[in-house]
Amino acid sequence: DHPQPDTGTSIAEFLPQSRNCKAGWNSWKSKTAVELGAGLGLVSILAAHLGMDVIATDKDEATLDLLKHNTRENTASLGNAGDLPSVRVAELAWGEGKDRLLKEVGLDRSPDVVLASDVIYGRNEGQFLDIIQTMRSLCDQHTLVLLAHGQGAAPGVRKSEGFFFRNARKWFHVFKLPDSDIGSKWECVIHVLRLKKEAAQDDAADPNDDDDEKHINKNAVPAAPKAIIRRKKKEYLNTRKSGVTAGRGMLRRKKSSGGNPNKLDKRAAASKRPCRQSSCGKAGLGA
Repeated sequence: DHPQPDTGTSIAEFLPQSRNCKAGWNSWKSKTAVELGAGLGLVSILAAHLGMDVIATDKDEATLDLLKHNTRENTASLGNAGDLPSVRVAELAWGEGKDRLLKEVGLDRSPDVVLASDVIYGRNEGQFLDIIQTMRSLCDQHTLVLLAHGQGAAPGVRKSEGFFFRNARKWFHVFKLPDSDIGSKWECVIHVLRLKKEAAQDDAADPNDDDDEKHINKNAVPAAPKAIIRRKKKEYLNTRKSGVTAGRGMLRRKKSSGGNPNKLDKRAAASKRPCRQSSCGKAGLGA
């Protein structure tokens, strides 16, 4: 028996050997990274040693103090020159809109990399939606998202299933890295996410939209624009089929035929004839 490795340790040891990690890059050097839920800062510190400029984020005040201390002590060897990588600590509340969130982390564009380990746990679906919204706000199409999950992950997450991934897939392409890429000694799973083209276009059209109304509901991440159009069209067609023209006639049909929809009495048939008056005829109402 051996103790379960920290998932942060797993992703930290995975990064140096992965090089481009499906990103199409030759190295991590000079890439900008944001870590969500950085905790002690291990992943952020290693990312800086790989040449990335890192913003390590968390929300708890005590955690932020410890995070500042750890990153300062463990990146001092990198030097202080302006062109060398660094780790900066920032407080970050999940669920903000794009412009607001980028301002909080001190960026004027989306980062190249988003890192997170063990942030998808428990059964708080509202929190899962906030994490998805945060990833959406941080990312554009070129951003690489790496999510690592240990044994304490939420139900279904390690198998790319469950509430989180059902909703994340509405906005992101999701890939699970094979165990051979991670190393057999670690009992963790790493997912690679990329923002979908239509999601990036939607966010670009309204960067300040943080989906407040959807988060109040907490039931689902909003559908993509094309899906909304399809749904509205379907609702419109259903209204045309079962709306005013069928209403009164169907009621009479049911009463007069004893529930047999194939029998029509004269009154029901008459109710479906268009009115001779031009105004009624144009409106599509029965006599």
